[in-house]
Amino acid sequence: MPRLAIEVTSDAGRITRYTLDAGGAMVEPGERYHFSSRVNAPMGSVGGVAVKVTKGND
Repeated sequence: MPRLAIEVTSDAGRITRYTLDAGGAMVEPGERYHFSSRVNAPMGSVGGVAVKVTKGND
């Protein structure tokens, strides 16, 4: 299961980065892996959120 790299950008342009890791969980083709997580929102308003699936040590 790859890690997810999350970037939360404030309306002022400040970026906070988070990484979600499934701890090496294996998922077979066609299976689902349900998860939930919370990240801290920046002060003020959120300008954007980007989520990327990482490969290796990205």
